[in-house]
Amino acid sequence: MTNLVFLAATFFLTADTPPDDTSRAPKRLAQVDTGPALPPPAAKPVTAADVKRLLEKYRDEPTVQELQERAVRHAAVHPSRVKSLLRRVRTAALLPEFRTRLNKNLADDRTQTTSGTTQYVDDQLRFEFRVTWEFDRLIFDKNEVALARASADLVELRTELVNEVTKLYFERRRLQIELDLDPPRDLLARVRTDLRIDELSAALDALTGGALAESRRTKNARVKTREKKTPSAKAATPPRALRPIAARTP
Repeated sequence: MTNLVFLAATFFLTADTPPDDTSRAPKRLAQVDTGPALPPPAAKPVTAADVKRLLEKYRDEPTVQELQERAVRHAAVHPSRVKSLLRRVRTAALLPEFRTRLNKNLADDRTQTTSGTTQYVDDQLRFEFRVTWEFDRLIFDKNEVALARASADLVELRTELVNEVTKLYFERRRLQIELDLDPPRDLLARVRTDLRIDELSAALDALTGGALAESRRTKNARVKTREKKTPSAKAATPPRALRPIAARTP
C-alpha cells in the first residue's frame, strides 16, 4: 500500500513539472575562432607615373614658364630691354657732339674829305664747324642715374606680372584637374566652374598677348590635318562583294 502511494505521488509531481524546452530550441552553430579580424585592403598608392599620365592631357598648352616669358615680353619689361638701354648710353659717349654756326657781317664805312666822299663796304661771311668728344661719359654718364631708377621700376613691375601669371595659371589648372577627377553633379556648380576657367583663360590671354588662344588654334589645326591624312572608317572598309543569286529551276 505504501508503494502505491509513493508511485502515485511521483506521477503527480512529474505531471506538474514543465517540460524541458532545451531540446526543442534550435541548435546554435559553433563559432570558429579565426583569430583577429584582418584590416581592409589598402588602396593602391598614387605614383608619379599616374600624375604624369593625368597631366599629359594638357601637353598642348604652354607651360607656366612660357606664359611668364610671353607676359614679360608683351609688357616690354624684359631684362634685355634694360641691358639694351644701358648699352646705348655707353655707346652714345663714343659719338662726338657737332656744332655749326654761320655768321654774315656787312659794314658800310664812308669817309668825307674835301676832295669827295670815300665809301668802304665790308661784306664778311663766316662758317664755323665744331666737333666735341666727352670721353668722361665712357666711365659714368649722368643718364645712368635715371636709367637705374627706371630699371628698378621695371624689376618691380616684372615681379608683380610674373606672380599674377603664376597665380592665374595654377588656379586654372587646379579647376581643370578637379573637373577630370571629381566633376560636380550639380549643374549650377559645373557652369560656375566652366565660367571660372574661361575667365582665367581670358585673363592669361590678356597678359600674354593671346598665348593660350594661339595654342588652341595650333592644336585645332593639327587635329584637322591629322583627320585629312587619316581616311574614315567607311572609306577604309572595302565594300562586300554581292553573291550571285542562283536561279530557281521550275
